[in-house]
Amino acid sequence: MKNFQNVIILSAELSTNTFEGNRQRTLNLKGCLEDLNISHKGATGVYKGDSEVSFVCLPKNLEEIEALKDFAFKNFKQESILMQDTSGTCHLIYEDDSSEIIGKFRTVNAKYTDVLDSYKVLGGVVYTTEKVA
Repeated sequence: MKNFQNVIILSAELSTNTFEGNRQRTLNLKGCLEDLNISHKGATGVYKGDSEVSFVCLPKNLEEIEALKDFAFKNFKQESILMQDTSGTCHLIYEDDSSEIIGKFRTVNAKYTDVLDSYKVLGGVVYTTEKVA
């Protein structure tokens, strides 16, 4: 069985904010990640046609996972974060710590994004989640 690294994808943006407000929130989140030395890369997240700046984070331990949840839910009032566990399964995690399994990451050709409800673009590569039986 292949071991995967924990991955958490989160954003600071809110759909009700202005462009400038979201830009400032994103800079604040980036600063928080840098202050705690949490490995991260910027990405673009798209959900039902709306895009936002996201961060793909590689937490090293449970403390970093908890810090990322705190940033998302307490500091930036997000509804959910996406987490890939060490088995490669992706979950949406909510503020009350409930979760929903949404599948596994897979790459997709960028020309097919118009038929996807949600996807992430990281380093020019498009990722989505796919239910696994």
